[in-house]
Amino acid sequence: MVADIASRSTVDDVFWLNEREDTHPCVILITSDLGLCGGYNSNTLKLFKQLKSVKKTIVIGQKGIQFTSSRGYDITSMSSEGVTTAQINDVMRDVYDQIQRGELTSIHVVYSEFVNSVTFEPKEVKLYPFSIPQATSTAMMVETLFEPSGSEILNQLIPMTISASIYRMYLSSKASEQASRRLAMENATDNAEDIIENLTLKFNQSRQAAITQEISEIVAGADAL
Repeated sequence: MVADIASRSTVDDVFWLNEREDTHPCVILITSDLGLCGGYNSNTLKLFKQLKSVKKTIVIGQKGIQFTSSRGYDITSMSSEGVTTAQINDVMRDVYDQIQRGELTSIHVVYSEFVNSVTFEPKEVKLYPFSIPQATSTAMMVETLFEPSGSEILNQLIPMTISASIYRMYLSSKASEQASRRLAMENATDNAEDIIENLTLKFNQSRQAAITQEISEIVAGADAL
């Protein structure tokens, strides 16, 4: 919808498309509340540490909260369980106000992109300043009249799109977390079974050696008589 409106109207006065020097970035960090999920959190936090001059941090998940609070970041935090679109909208409303006042200059999201059940990639995505996506519609271009103007619609629609994108990234991170936890538990189970097998083999070898030693002593004692 954003791409379609932008292709049919003037976007020069759309606030959310204006590029500026990124001196006061806002970073949204998505982690888990619990551990035992392999490298899910550590890989995401490693990517987060590469960002410089972070002005404001919105942290979802206790692991990220522990990491950022111990390092003196200015954070707004929430649990990673049961996050809703209403919660995202409430938090982002304050961020949008700060952007319009010039206190923040960009929005970045650090999260894990779910690819499949064994692949999840930590990513950093810049959502503001907003980039108009390519229109996917192949319909013939027709003249469209907007009321209000296309730019006014975009000034309201783009923040909604950014908030929706953040929620999608949260859902992708939750899927990655569960997939990573399943994979970690599967690897732990496989390793435990290998250890049990090796210990059982060593136990049987030791028991057999002890039995052989006893038989040898009995035979040697009988020969001595």
